[in-house]
Amino acid sequence: MRNVVRAWECRARLQWLRVGIVWVAFVGISTVPTLSAVAVPSASFLVEWDATLANTLSRGGLSAEALTAAGVEGSEVSGIVSAARTFLAGETTTLEALDQAVLVSRQDRDRLTRSVRTGIDSEVIVPALEAARLAYAADVAARDAFLEGVFDAATGNCTAEDRARLELILAHRGHGVPVEYLVVTRTDAEWVALREALAAERIAVEYEEEALDSASQSLLATCRAASSVATARACLDNHLASMASSWDLACSSSP
Repeated sequence: MRNVVRAWECRARLQWLRVGIVWVAFVGISTVPTLSAVAVPSASFLVEWDATLANTLSRGGLSAEALTAAGVEGSEVSGIVSAARTFLAGETTTLEALDQAVLVSRQDRDRLTRSVRTGIDSEVIVPALEAARLAYAADVAARDAFLEGVFDAATGNCTAEDRARLELILAHRGHGVPVEYLVVTRTDAEWVALREALAAERIAVEYEEEALDSASQSLLATCRAASSVATARACLDNHLASMASSWDLACSSSP
């Protein structure tokens, strides 16, 4: 916390120096207030980032970027985060604990899988491997259910349209494309084609001598012209910065 306060002091004094420079230009140096007059905010005004809450929200499909692309209003963020915080306070486990359970059961499954492949005590190992696979699946399901609970609680007061877009973004985010494209349902082949076209475009931009092929140009133009994609992109361009600020503030440890 001491380092945070010092950072605030440095920023405040730097801002005052900037003001002083402008003051000199218009009024004269003899009238510039001294640095001792700078009022630095006390530590009581500083908030501490709740990294655990922020991580849980992001994993649950409720990052600032996802909320913005879905068209959620910035004024709704405080209520969304507060509802998620209330849900988490009533849970007997945490996402960190569930992640650890998944890690341990996956390690057990993988270890037993290697043992079966080497033929060591196969009569004993095979049943143990089946049990390990079931345990791993159960741990993954428990974690998924936890994140679904966070999502349901947080979006309880969202409009049906916003919630539907958030669900699409959450369901499609594993395809590795920018968030605005996730608001549309596509086939596996269409996701692959989109991802390849975007990669080709990045290469063409990076190496200016390479022109983007016509097929990729056509595909990207069609995808970007879709109304839902265009709207999501516009929301990100116009509102992401303010949404991120609201989200950061709501994720402080002092609700």
